[in-house]
Amino acid sequence: MLCDDSKDLHPKLITCPVKDGIGSMTKNFSTVDTLASIRELSEKALKQNLSDAVVILPESFELEVCFKEHIRAERVTWFPGVKRKDDNTVTFCSNDYFEILRTVRWIV
Repeated sequence: MLCDDSKDLHPKLITCPVKDGIGSMTKNFSTVDTLASIRELSEKALKQNLSDAVVILPESFELEVCFKEHIRAERVTWFPGVKRKDDNTVTFCSNDYFEILRTVRWIV
């Protein structure tokens, strides 16, 4: 299910399911079959021509984090650019994707 759902994220995404699940139950595939599948699909993925599958990022990004405890939201407002939205939620906006990643790394 996750592998199928993920295919919409990138036009040339190749996934390799190793288990199937319903609710809290999982059915795990055999190790031998899984390793063979991983090898085969990894080779297929690495041999692709990805020149026509370049992801175009949006011009700006907005990060919103809702904390369970309001005190955590208050603490992270000290991080440059982070603003308080409500008692438990903070936001951060940037035109630079790596700034979003850096902020996630330090406030979450």
